[in-house]
Amino acid sequence: MKRILFLTAFLLIQQAIIAQRNGVFLFKGNADFKLSFNTCIYDKVYDDDGEKKTIANTKSTITSLEFRGGLTNKINALIVIPYIINKVNGTPANQSSESISTQYSSTGDLDLGVEYLFINNDPLKLILGLHQSIGTGNNIQQIGLNTGYKDYHEQLKIKLAFEPSTKWNFISCVGFTNHNKGYGDEISGKIELNIIALKNLWFNFRVEGIQPLENGDKISKPFANGKLISDGLFYGLYAQNRGYFMFSPELHYEFTKKWGTYTSIKKCFIGQEYQSGITYEFGVHYQLEPN
Repeated sequence: MKRILFLTAFLLIQQAIIAQRNGVFLFKGNADFKLSFNTCIYDKVYDDDGEKKTIANTKSTITSLEFRGGLTNKINALIVIPYIINKVNGTPANQSSESISTQYSSTGDLDLGVEYLFINNDPLKLILGLHQSIGTGNNIQQIGLNTGYKDYHEQLKIKLAFEPSTKWNFISCVGFTNHNKGYGDEISGKIELNIIALKNLWFNFRVEGIQPLENGDKISKPFANGKLISDGLFYGLYAQNRGYFMFSPELHYEFTKKWGTYTSIKKCFIGQEYQSGITYEFGVHYQLEPN
């Protein structure tokens, strides 16, 4: 990967991220439930130098259930439960390679989080978050169809939200992930802008990225059908030293004050040990407020 370009892009994106329509922070008694589906079909993967390499046709689908609730006016709790289905069908980089047809699915790594509203001085909010990953996913090295890191990693996030109006909002966010079991640590960031177009229709513009610190162990590449995957590549699924820079516009519509839906497209422009393809996502959410 071209390190300077990737790092420059990342430093730009880590200056901000946006509040979702249902609020950056939930106060006591409020809760939000979200069910989302996303899928990505691809036949190329960014290698550790950021170059695209051909692999067998791969499809990765994630179904995720997320709950966020206000325990107090200063503390939010969060849990995310993903289920991942990965499928490979086709021939790797060259026609002489053996055709692969396999799949692997399991629960991904659970995410448990706590957020603290450190500063609440409208229109500004400063939020500190601590997330703990639960290693319920799998990193099946034999076929490379990982569904998680399974390393019980920790992540610290800092968000600076700016909500001057009910018609638009903006946040800045940066995170640090402390990986375990030999995986390298990483820095993450997002930029997100949420703007109302009509009464119940919102546009969300998001840029996000991960910069790997590459301070983990050197690990062997996975195999498929007893043979090394072409160029020793992972399928771009929870790989060591993964990184990316992507843009993901989103359309959000609220049916009622409590029910809403959204759809988004995610396109990766720069990557490392990551899949090269467009991810399509759809979701619904329900917000519960105290009487």
